[in-house]
Amino acid sequence: ITMIARSVNSMGLGIMGGGSLEEALTELETGRADAVVVLENDLHRHASAIRVNAALAKAPLVMVVDHQRTAIMENAHLVLSAASFAESDGTVINNEGRAQRFFQVYDPAYYDSKTVMLESWRWLHSLHSTLLSREVDWTQLDHVIDAVVAKIPELAGIKDAAPDATFRIRGQKLAREPHRYSGRTAMRANISVHEPRQPQDIDTMFTFSMEGNNQPTAHRSQVPFAWAPGWNSPQAWNKFQDEVGGKLRFGDPGVRLFETSENGLDYFTSVPARFQPQDGKWRIAPYYHLFGSDELSQRAPVFQSRMPQPYIKL
Repeated sequence: ITMIARSVNSMGLGIMGGGSLEEALTELETGRADAVVVLENDLHRHASAIRVNAALAKAPLVMVVDHQRTAIMENAHLVLSAASFAESDGTVINNEGRAQRFFQVYDPAYYDSKTVMLESWRWLHSLHSTLLSREVDWTQLDHVIDAVVAKIPELAGIKDAAPDATFRIRGQKLAREPHRYSGRTAMRANISVHEPRQPQDIDTMFTFSMEGNNQPTAHRSQVPFAWAPGWNSPQAWNKFQDEVGGKLRFGDPGVRLFETSENGLDYFTSVPARFQPQDGKWRIAPYYHLFGSDELSQRAPVFQSRMPQPYIKL
């Protein structure tokens, strides 16, 4: 049996600590909190909408930082547009305690110069610096990682989850695009036939370009794509592995922050009290589907066409 956390970074949030949503709502209800920042979260998914709305209505200031429009924004005094996981870089910790770095796929401003969209940490740090009347000193992701490690020693291992922004192979950054990415010139031809300069990535060792290193023998675990002469994409992976179907030549990406205990948990007999069956009471549990159970995929029309209607299964 493998225990899987409900959200992508539940483990990381647990290590960071802090109060619960229940405690935060109580602070608002009793007037002990004078402001609330809702960061990339739809609170209606975690608590009663009636209680959440009533608590937010009592807050003198409600600020929402999110990349999706939610009903929470109707109660907000200020809304800041954040970058999604595909538009930003960061670190998450999975259910096995492995810190994994995720990397930006594209820069939204490249396709729409009027876009004002920043990573959540950039918004919050800018506001914090403004309030303290000081210069912004977090200018790239590595600065954030260093600050987190200094504040929370338990997360010191996240620095080793991936190389920093200065990483180079023979003086080159790592290419995001294969060298046959010929369609790039047409990606924004509907906007202008003049191709602008590619976005400059200051946060990671990758480049938004075909120009960069992608050698199978290069000492790195971050492989944005697999390509080798004379091989199709699935077979090309063999060149990046220590053997056919084996591990990556230079190890799996990410780093374990803690190891598993030698003494396993007795899942079948040592059941926590709150999960033990009780006579005359039902146990409600989510039943996940391939399409639609994920919070973000529910918003896509193509997934909505494959989602079942809400139901109760006994």
